[in-house]
Amino acid sequence: MAAEERLEHAQNAAAEARDTLRERTADRDRLIARRDLIEALSAHINERGAAGTELLRAAEEPEAGEEPLRGVVGLLTRVIRVPSGLELAIEAALADQLGAVIVETPDDALAAIEHLRQREVGSATLLPVAGVRHQHPLNLLTERGVVGVASRLVRTDKEYRPLVDSLLGRTIVVDDVKTALKHLDRGLGSIVTRDGILLRPNGSMHGGSRGATADQFELHDEAEALPEEIAAAERATDDAAARITRLDGTVEQLREGVRKARRDAEGAEERLRDHERAASQLRGRLVALGGELRLIHAALAADEAERDAALVDDGPLRAELSDIDGQLRALRDRSEAVGVERDAAADVVSAATTTLATALGEREAATSHREAAEAERRLARERLVERREQAQAVEHELEDLALAIRDLSEQRSNVRAAQRSADAAVSPAHAALADAESASRTLTAARGDNQAHLFAAERDLLEAEATLRECAARVQTLEQQLAEDGMAVDEAGAVRRVPAHRNGDETPDAEPEPVLAHRANGAPPPPSGGADVSAEELRTRVAELRGELRALGPVNLEAIEDLTEEQERHDFLVGQVSDLEAAEEQLREAIADLERRIRERFDETFELVNASFGEYFQRFFGGGSAELTLVEPVLEDESDDPGDPGVEVRAQPPGKRISSLAMLSGGERALTSVALLFALLSVNPAPVCVLDEVDAALDDANVGRFVQTLREMSDRSQFIVITHNRGTIEAADAIYG
Repeated sequence: MAAEERLEHAQNAAAEARDTLRERTADRDRLIARRDLIEALSAHINERGAAGTELLRAAEEPEAGEEPLRGVVGLLTRVIRVPSGLELAIEAALADQLGAVIVETPDDALAAIEHLRQREVGSATLLPVAGVRHQHPLNLLTERGVVGVASRLVRTDKEYRPLVDSLLGRTIVVDDVKTALKHLDRGLGSIVTRDGILLRPNGSMHGGSRGATADQFELHDEAEALPEEIAAAERATDDAAARITRLDGTVEQLREGVRKARRDAEGAEERLRDHERAASQLRGRLVALGGELRLIHAALAADEAERDAALVDDGPLRAELSDIDGQLRALRDRSEAVGVERDAAADVVSAATTTLATALGEREAATSHREAAEAERRLARERLVERREQAQAVEHELEDLALAIRDLSEQRSNVRAAQRSADAAVSPAHAALADAESASRTLTAARGDNQAHLFAAERDLLEAEATLRECAARVQTLEQQLAEDGMAVDEAGAVRRVPAHRNGDETPDAEPEPVLAHRANGAPPPPSGGADVSAEELRTRVAELRGELRALGPVNLEAIEDLTEEQERHDFLVGQVSDLEAAEEQLREAIADLERRIRERFDETFELVNASFGEYFQRFFGGGSAELTLVEPVLEDESDDPGDPGVEVRAQPPGKRISSLAMLSGGERALTSVALLFALLSVNPAPVCVLDEVDAALDDANVGRFVQTLREMSDRSQFIVITHNRGTIEAADAIYG
C-alpha cells in the first residue's frame, strides 16, 4: 500500500508538473508573440519617420558602394526611458523633438542634412551631443500636484544627460490643468500635465489625443524587458520539462515496484489457497481414518466377545481361537498403523492449521496495518492542512509585520538620510550665503567709495570748468577792451601798444611797444580778476583732477547690474535656506513622530511580553515572580547619543529573594530562559521553532511542565527539539535519529 501511495503521489506530482509546463510554455509563447507584435508596431511607427529611419539605415546598413554615415547615434526616443504614466506628458513636452535623431557633432548633423537632401526623403531634427549647451534643470520644492521637472523624471545614459536637460530641464510636469495654470504665472518655464496638455510661458497651449510616439515609449521599454522575460520563461520551461522527466522516471520505478509487490501478493495468496486445499484434504483423510478406526475397534470388541464365549468350549475351538488371535493381532497391528497414520495426519493438519493461522494472522495484521496507515495518513493530511493554514496565517502576519517594520525602517532611514542631505545642503547654502553677503557688502562699500570719489571728482571738474569758462570770458572781454585801446597781449603775457598805420593797414612784422607805466601815460588799468585765479592755476587744477580720476582706475559701469544680480542671488539663497530650514523642520517632526510610534509599539509589545513572562515563570516554578525592566545605558559623556535601552531580567523563585539572572542556579536560569522564550512566542508566534538542549538542566517535574507547554503551543507553532531527555522524547509526535 505504501508503494501505491508513493506511486499516486508521484503521478499527481507529474500531472502538476505537466500543468506547470503547459503554463510556462503558454507564457513563453505569449511573450514571443508579444515581442513579434512589438517589432511589427515599431516598424510601422518607424515608417512614419522616414527621414530618421533613412539616417539610421545609412549609418548602420549602408548600401553597396556607399560610405557609412558617421556620427549618427540613434533616435531620441531610444535613449529616453519614460516612467509609466508619463508618456503623454513627455510626448507633449518634446513636441517636434520626438522624431529627432541624435548625432555626435554639429559637422555630423550637417552631413546628415546633406544626405537627406540628396536622397530627397524629407527633413529631420538633428541633436548634436557635442554642440548642446548644457542648461541646469530647475530646482523645485515638493508641492501638491507637482510631479517634478521632466528631465529629472526620465532616465537616460550619463552622456545624454546634458541633451535631455536642455530639452526638458525647463519643463515642469504636474497632475492637472488647474495646477498648471497656478504655476504658469511664476515664469519658471513650460508646464505639462500628465494627460499631455502643454502650457508655454508665452500663453500658447498644446494638447489633443494620444500620439503614436507615446505608445513607442511603452513599446520600447517593454521590448527591452521582453528578452529577459522570454529567457526566464524558457528556463522555467526547461526546468519544468526536466522535472517531468525525473518524475516520469520515478513513476516508472514506482510502477515496477507496485507490479512486483502485486505479483508477490498474488503468489502469497496462491500459496495460501494451496495450504487451505491441503488442509481440507487432510481433514477429510482424518475423518475417514477416524471412521475406519471406529470400525476396527468395533470388530475387536466383537472378536473379544466371541473369544470369551468360545472359551467355554475351548477344545474344538482352540484352533479357531488361534486363527482369531492371529487375526486379532493383525487387526491390532492395523489399528496401530492407522493410529500412527492418524497421528501423522493430525501433525500435518496441525502444521497446516498453524500455517493457515499464521497466514491469516499476517493477513489480518497487514489489513490492520493498512487501515492504521490509512488512518494515520488521513490524520497526517488533516494535520498538514491545518499546519499549512496556520503557517500561511502566520506567514501573512509575519509578512505584514515585516512590511510594516521595513516601511518604518525605510521611512526612518529616508528621514535620516534626508536630514543628513538637508544638513549637507544647508551648510554649503549657508557658506554661499555668507560669501554672497560678504561679497555684497564689499561691492556695496566699493561702490559707495567709487561713487563718492566719482561725485567729488565730477563736482571739482564742473567747478573748474565753470571757473575756466568765467576766466575765458573775462580774458576775452579784456582783450576786446585792450584792442579798443590799441593794445594787445603778446605770447609772453606782456601788454604792448599796437602802432597805427596809414590806410588802416597793420604791419605784420611790427612789434608793439611795451607799456611801462599805465597810469603815467593815461592808459587804462590792467585787467582785474586775473590776480584771483590765473589760467595757469586753472590748468594745474584741471591736471590734478584728471590725475585723481586716472588714479581711481577704470570705473565698472556694470557695478549696478552686478550688485542687482548679487542681490537677486542673495535673495534666492535666502529663500533656499528658508526652504531647507522648513524642510529640515518637517524632517525633524517626521523623525520625532516615527520614533514616537516605534516607542509606542515597543512599549506595547514589551508590556505584553513582560506579562506573559511572569505567567510562564509562575507556571514553571509553581509560584514566585519575574519581570523585565528597561535599563538606560550609562553615558561617559553627556554629549553621547544614549541609544536604545537595555533589558534586565529580574526573577524571584519561590522562597528566594529577588535577584538578577546571573545570581540563579543553572537549572533556574534555564527554566527562566524557557519562560522568556515561551513569552516571546506567545506574543509573536513563529511558524517553526528549533530548541537545542533547552531541557538539559531540567528535572522530571519541570520537564513535564515544559512538555505540557510545548503541546499547548504546538497549535500555533511547530517545534523541532534537539534533546536527550527521555520525557521529552516520549512526548514527541515524531522522532528522528
